[in-house]
Amino acid sequence: MYKLNQKYHNPQVTHENREQPRAFFKNEKMKAETFLNGESKENFLLLSGQWDFRLTQTPLDEPKEFLEETNHWDKITVPGQWQMQGFGKPNYTNVQYPFPVDPPFTPNENPTGYYVREFKMDSVDETKEYILHFAGVETVFDVWVNGQYVGYGTGSRLASEYDISSYLIAGINKLQVKVLQWAAMSYVEDQDMWWLSGIFRDVYLFERHKGEVFDYFAKAGLTNGYQDGLLSLEVVFKELQEATTLNVSVYDDANQPLASKEITVKSLVEEATLVIPKVKRWNAEEPNLYKLLIETRIKDECIQTITQKIGFRTVEIMDGLLKINGQHIILKGVNRHDWHPTKGRSVPFESMEKDIQMMKAFNINAVRAAHYPNDPHFYTLCDQYGLYVVDENDIETHGMEIVGRWNELSDSPEWTKTYMDRMQRMVERDKNHPSIIMWSLGNESGFGANHSKIAEWTKKRDDSRLIHYEGETRAIFNGHLERENEAADFYSTMYSSPKLMAEQGEREDLKQPHILCEYGHAMGNGPGGLKEYQEVFYKYPRIQGGFIWEWIDHGIQATDAKGETFYQYGGDFGEVPNDSNFVIDGMVFPNRQPSPALHEFKKVIQPVEVQFETQRQEVTIINRYDFKSLAHLKPILQLKQGQEMLLEVGLPSFDLPARQKETIALPLAIKEKLNETSAEVILSLLFFDTTESQERLENAVAWEQVVIGEYRKTSIPTLGAFDVEETATTLIVKNQELSVKFSKVNGRLQEWTDAKGQMVLENLAVNFWRATIDNDRLGIEEFFTKPVLSEWLDYGVNMLAERLVSFETTLTDEGITVATTSRIMPKTKDWGIELATSYHLSAPNIVSIELSGKPFGEHPRTLPRIGWKMSLPKTQQAVSWYGKGPHENYADSQEAGFIDVWQAQVADLFTPYVRPQENGNRMETRYVQVLNSQNQGLFVEKQKKPFNFSIHNYTTEMLEKATHTNQLEEAKTSELMLDLAQYGLGSASCGPEVLPQHRLYLEPFHFSVTLQQVNG
Repeated sequence: MYKLNQKYHNPQVTHENREQPRAFFKNEKMKAETFLNGESKENFLLLSGQWDFRLTQTPLDEPKEFLEETNHWDKITVPGQWQMQGFGKPNYTNVQYPFPVDPPFTPNENPTGYYVREFKMDSVDETKEYILHFAGVETVFDVWVNGQYVGYGTGSRLASEYDISSYLIAGINKLQVKVLQWAAMSYVEDQDMWWLSGIFRDVYLFERHKGEVFDYFAKAGLTNGYQDGLLSLEVVFKELQEATTLNVSVYDDANQPLASKEITVKSLVEEATLVIPKVKRWNAEEPNLYKLLIETRIKDECIQTITQKIGFRTVEIMDGLLKINGQHIILKGVNRHDWHPTKGRSVPFESMEKDIQMMKAFNINAVRAAHYPNDPHFYTLCDQYGLYVVDENDIETHGMEIVGRWNELSDSPEWTKTYMDRMQRMVERDKNHPSIIMWSLGNESGFGANHSKIAEWTKKRDDSRLIHYEGETRAIFNGHLERENEAADFYSTMYSSPKLMAEQGEREDLKQPHILCEYGHAMGNGPGGLKEYQEVFYKYPRIQGGFIWEWIDHGIQATDAKGETFYQYGGDFGEVPNDSNFVIDGMVFPNRQPSPALHEFKKVIQPVEVQFETQRQEVTIINRYDFKSLAHLKPILQLKQGQEMLLEVGLPSFDLPARQKETIALPLAIKEKLNETSAEVILSLLFFDTTESQERLENAVAWEQVVIGEYRKTSIPTLGAFDVEETATTLIVKNQELSVKFSKVNGRLQEWTDAKGQMVLENLAVNFWRATIDNDRLGIEEFFTKPVLSEWLDYGVNMLAERLVSFETTLTDEGITVATTSRIMPKTKDWGIELATSYHLSAPNIVSIELSGKPFGEHPRTLPRIGWKMSLPKTQQAVSWYGKGPHENYADSQEAGFIDVWQAQVADLFTPYVRPQENGNRMETRYVQVLNSQNQGLFVEKQKKPFNFSIHNYTTEMLEKATHTNQLEEAKTSELMLDLAQYGLGSASCGPEVLPQHRLYLEPFHFSVTLQQVNG
């Protein structure tokens, strides 16, 4: 009987015949001058592209032709994952394993992919080594060349290399790879993401001289008070050859030599030290890089040239604080998975670079490679653009928590080799990147002896970086242990509330810094409360920022029968178990377009803080950079009154050092304009990079506004010429301009038409409900949050019924007033709200509405919203408003709301969350106008306070019913929401609920607006 190979279920077999791990670099043989000029000819053969492929449902069913002829097989693209190419189905889980928890065993029903690729070798040089490189294969794999077994590999997100010199022939060679979806290693690869399989990163073959450099560690630090660069270089050989020398040189960005050393190679490990006086230091704000050149010569013949960008910097904990180059820093970071909506974790270089460019444009300074080593090219880009990186070991055993055995694998000697193998390979692969400031031991794997062992090895191997592991902090805090971190170098927690972080900041007994490795869970519409986190980071030096969860929605792109694109998530492929849309939790949509959350984060973490002192007519500028001055920014002052730009003044640049502040008087011209008017004006100060040619809000590095004066409402003439028609069930008030019908059954404004009988609006009704957002319907017990939706549903807020108590009409010379009282109560419940509503018509085309409410009975603490909803003609699609924009904003996510007069189409005010939900709210609105192509429609203006509005071509019920955007079909009318207030967003889907100051408590309220018919 054929048995499954036991190595697949043995965590102590991490490989067979794999080369020792080394730094990621390619071997080249060229003159130094060629490298410095940016030219390169790499001695390798890329094997990515089309491969023959066959998928079986178990490794026991190996195709007999696998090692023979496979031209008739299916084709698959490498790099790629087979589920993304129509073979098998993706499966998403957050925590749970999608198989019985019986480590190290997985089911025999185990999808297995067989890959075959031919390649040609013109010749095979017996004096050379030929190394086969796999950059990433999920989950475990076997390799054959020309039908001969080569080796076995594990560690999905790590490189595996094999010496295939003895298997190659001149002419056509055949490479065969067998990949298993499940194995023992699946137990330590339980990250919050899709379960996908296959050869998902590049495969290539390269040629290596036996006497050349095998590996090197370029540790570029600082000395002499952080002023001089200190390069400590370790070079490793596999084989010593006679008369071998190394030429080591460092060049600046102008290719000028700064230091060099020649080494006669006498041992397998050689070391060298070079000092660069007055070096330009590397940090995320000023990512200064130098060129390191290593030439290997044998008998004076150059056999190898290595080029490496290096950055001189230090990372240390000093005085209980994390410091870069001796300077305390704040991490303004994000967690990032490798993800692409059609390619899965096979991310093209262009997409990686776009991610980093966006991060820099949105003021982000750090990224956590969650929860595994990302594509190796990503780190090179981080070096270049400037991002602090937490590089994370490919270890997560979260599914063990469900069965109450979370620490088991992390504490088991049987798994020590797996933990150590993965940590060593990550460190060795990525050790030459200045952007990496921390090594992470993994994620959500409990805490055990294996973590301590790999931390000990890492600290010995690399003393130039810190160790991160949230699991140790969790063990300390949950176990109430009286100790600091030992394996890790600092405290790290997930989703701790701003209140809890402030409490930690107040503690004087802790001598290690504290970061949030995850916070601000960006699932659906959210997160809210980022401003409050940042205030804590700025207030308490030991609380040094953190990383938003997460960068991108892991939606899988699909097209429906109508040709409409949408994105799939857990459960869409019929997989059981699944965790639904919990994988849709990024600040960037799957197509890499920024969500409103990313705009909010950019504003919250902006590097310039502005404080206006309007009484003294001064402004204080605070430089929130850790290293840079503000000399590279161009400040512009704008004074606007509504749409009118009263004055725009360019200010001299502030050559303000990092973390310093300066107060200046407003320019005389601004002061004079302010003194000329008492009406509301908006004073804005925007900062643009001096290289920015398009000075638009979206390109501003930082900005701030202040409102001065009182908004002047449109004057309402008093004209009382109205006719009244009344039946038993309706009241119609009309004149030559309009006709307004009220229901005497429920007291509502049923219909408003113009002189031609065309609808202006209909079905105006009080509204307390919103299309549920993910942060409403989810809550995590671990973070002490319960779904607020549960309270709303328990109290029946979703099924309110209104009963009219009184309906009165008052006609005077100044107009007509329709006043109603009513009680709105949920079905089956005995609590409710007493409502008093008045509609005052005092001009040919204006209706002023006032609403008061008073709760009674045992009612819910909060409501989703308080306001009105109404239907508008579908022809009215042009929207303009004076208030916060251009993006949506909510009570706890409104920092990015810029007060101005904005224009948009109704469709543009819809935010396409992958799972439809409440969206598109705009706050601080003075007025909003919705018009058709003939400039006819509705104008709404505040009375006492600014209001919120949103408008969509979909109803609330449609948004709540749909699970994907392609299920939304436009309604026959548009739905306009006018709100006094709305409940905040929070991040209860995984983290703290809405902060108390941003909740909408059910208390007595009053809300009023003026509606005006616009006749064109």
